Amino acid sequence: MALTAVVAELPERTTEVTVIGGLNVDFLAVAGDVPHQGTIDVDLHVELGLVFDRDETDLSWLERALERAGFVPIGPTGWRWRTGIGGAPVVLDLLCDVPDHLDQEILLPGCARAGAMNLPGPRAAALDVVLREIGAGPGREPVTVRFAGLGGYLLAKSSAAHHRGKNKDFYDLAYMLLHNERSGPAEAGEAAFHALPSPDFANLRAVFPATVRRLTEVETARVYAEQRGRDGDEGDPDMLVQDVIGAAMVCASTFHALTG
Repeated sequence: MALTAVVAELPERTTEVTVIGGLNVDFLAVAGDVPHQGTIDVDLHVELGLVFDRDETDLSWLERALERAGFVPIGPTGWRWRTGIGGAPVVLDLLCDVPDHLDQEILLPGCARAGAMNLPGPRAAALDVVLREIGAGPGREPVTVRFAGLGGYLLAKSSAAHHRGKNKDFYDLAYMLLHNERSGPAEAGEAAFHALPSPDFANLRAVFPATVRRLTEVETARVYAEQRGRDGDEGDPDMLVQDVIGAAMVCASTFHALTG
């Protein structure tokens, strides 16, 4: 609902931002008896181009859309915006991926407050996209929005897990290796290979397999098993750990074979 509130204000520009965060899992994974547990953040990638042509970009339309949709910036920085949906707080993060000012907020050209956090990896998700039609609210026509495809999502997620090391990132990555729409971990490795961006600012060719191999470690794989238990999965935790380890080995081996 938070996403549709924004895109409803972007009638001419709905394909100029890309959804790269947790909303993708429901589209990219096969639904099971125990659903994936994600966050209620909305992560959008904003294309800034290369450093030398950024001054010619004007993204004031995005800031106006956020304001019209009822979002307000969180704190003094402008890359995180908040709204309320049915009494629940929802945060929208604006992200970019350019070679300069890494891990810093970049003020969006033409904007008074809106910025984007510059992180390594999201660019892959913005290049491997699937156009999806979503509803824009009562009385409005559906709109087409860019969502990350499987390969782009896996590359961006592996970069997030590599750089910040949060359990939720390893959980998401393991979930997608096991439950992705293309049937399994080998297909996940193939999708990630075909989504590698050029140029590869974030060195995803090395980061992706290194992060996937972290899931072959028992303690990292256990992060997934424990979360699935909290989700309601009644499977044997040790078997879930072995499932993750096996899937990670297959995915990393497939990716390595393709990259040579």
